[in-house]
Amino acid sequence: MNINYNNFNSPEDLKKFSRRSSTLFTKYLYLPLAIKITFFFIKKINFIRPYQISLLGLFFGLIAAYNFFNTNYYIGSIFFFISITFDFVDGLYARATNDQTTTGIIFDMLSDILVVLLNSLALIASHLNDQIY
Repeated sequence: MNINYNNFNSPEDLKKFSRRSSTLFTKYLYLPLAIKITFFFIKKINFIRPYQISLLGLFFGLIAAYNFFNTNYYIGSIFFFISITFDFVDGLYARATNDQTTTGIIFDMLSDILVVLLNSLALIASHLNDQIY
């Protein structure tokens, strides 16, 4: 992985590595934030690998599920938002540093599925828990 990190002088340099999206949340919220976080990782923490960023996203997703289960919906929403943002960051970081692997793609997909599944189950369980008591 021989990347010249000096090629990235501003977050704008990373826009060419982002994927096109037509959703408003992605275009105006997730992607600009993910570009800034990715730029930070490239400039300051350039020893990190994309799968480690996926693990961070999974960790924040687990915190979100825990908070949803305990009916802390606002805190859970914040951590879920952070988890989704890190999902954008890992892909952008992998494309920008040319560190894409088949294992990384599969791991990213499985961690995304796990985050969505666990958070959905936590929301359902918290609602059922409220109805029981």
